[in-house]
Amino acid sequence: MLLAAPMLSVSAQEVGPDTDLPAAPGRGSGALFQSRADLVVLPVTVTDSRQKQYVTGLTMADFRVYEDGVLQELAAAS
Repeated sequence: MLLAAPMLSVSAQEVGPDTDLPAAPGRGSGALFQSRADLVVLPVTVTDSRQKQYVTGLTMADFRVYEDGVLQELAAAS
């Protein structure tokens, strides 16, 4: 059986107020937009490589998701 899951890497860049970043053209303040994601939806499809059929009955316990080599916690979205 072949398990295929898309790899997702979400990284946040920490920027302090004293960071020396160039100002954007036409924006003299050098303002920076920052965002953070605490939950990312990761759709997964698993197929049998021999019979090309969908594999059903899998649960979260059947998957491991890594970001930059670090195992991530999985949670069911409500």
